[in-house]
Amino acid sequence: SMTLFTERPEALTVAPQSGPDALSVTVTGDGTAIPGATVSLYSENRFLYVETTDASGHASFEWTDGPPAPPMVLTVTAPNHIPFRGTIE
Repeated sequence: SMTLFTERPEALTVAPQSGPDALSVTVTGDGTAIPGATVSLYSENRFLYVETTDASGHASFEWTDGPPAPPMVLTVTAPNHIPFRGTIE
């Protein structure tokens, strides 16, 4: 599929913080929080979770049975921003 932009796309800055019970992600663009970004998490080629960032650009995933097997793939998309894809070991 083709991504359409209505403005010049900007890069996303994604800052994950992984812990034993959760993964917290902060999404910014040009130093400003990005609310409404879609944050998806995959592990072992399986889709696991999806969250939307709040007004502060934060999204979090809580583990009920321990963290997923590494590596985890994190993707983030937001309107008029270049999609982000990264790996969490």
